[in-house]
Amino acid sequence: MATIPYLLPQWASFNNTSPNQVPYYPAPGAIWREGDVLIQSTTGTMTQPPNLGLGTFVGQAGPAASRVTFTAATTAGAPAATYYIQVTDAYSGGNESIPSQEFIVNSQAGQTPIVAVSATGAPTNATSFNVYAARYPGMEGKQNSSITAYASTVTLASPLTNSIGVNKGATAAAANIVGIAVNDSTQNYFIGGGGSILVGNQSILGATNSLPPLTPPEVLQAYVTKLQNGTYWEFSLRTTIPWYPSLVGSSVGLYLDATTGFWVVDTAQTAVATIYQSSDGVNSICGTVGDIGKRVIVTFTGTGLV
Repeated sequence: MATIPYLLPQWASFNNTSPNQVPYYPAPGAIWREGDVLIQSTTGTMTQPPNLGLGTFVGQAGPAASRVTFTAATTAGAPAATYYIQVTDAYSGGNESIPSQEFIVNSQAGQTPIVAVSATGAPTNATSFNVYAARYPGMEGKQNSSITAYASTVTLASPLTNSIGVNKGATAAAANIVGIAVNDSTQNYFIGGGGSILVGNQSILGATNSLPPLTPPEVLQAYVTKLQNGTYWEFSLRTTIPWYPSLVGSSVGLYLDATTGFWVVDTAQTAVATIYQSSDGVNSICGTVGDIGKRVIVTFTGTGLV
């Protein structure tokens, strides 16, 4: 019996199927490495702005830009960041207008935005406002716990009170699984000629970005290989399970090995995939009957995937 060292998960080509690679917004402060299982991670409670309005404010236009003011609050530890913000007019009883335009607010390190909305020009009966914010466009979540009077302000927290994004899954991830990380979260790829790779022209494949001059802005995203149904993947089998052909057809779940940091499959975890067959190859790399850490081909069932 041999012990086969764990290796990164990789796509296995069967039946001419191939997985999709999809860009996702990372959760604030997310850290992962290539080959990690990423999940959709929600902080707090995500309530998005009502596109059509609510209650008696259905169809009521949101606050115009002239009514919205942004200042800065000193917030210890806050990174320099871009915030995407929408506001609505509101009053008690769940009545709320259509959201405003999406405002883009750049904050320096150690600061976060303060949002104020003027009562001037507000719709009849409106007394208050709500603030929806995100670090990425189109993903705004409500940041004030209850409607805020026009005479008051809302100061955004760092990280945001309510947000959503992808992050590394916890051991035995079995829900909200997005896929496999294509790159390390801190990886930059130089795509220009000359100069330092630490500034200027870089391609955003991890979770950092630095744009060269005179190019369109590109919002931070990370590429994920989807674990969709009908695709096949090669994983290491957890070392608590010697390989025997009788394991073909067994249900397996995902497991993060704490010692090596590799994601493997394990029959003792909540099932998200099925062992399709042994991985063929050199025995010292892929393993053989009786070995632990054997490489196997699995297909995902859709359970726990998003």
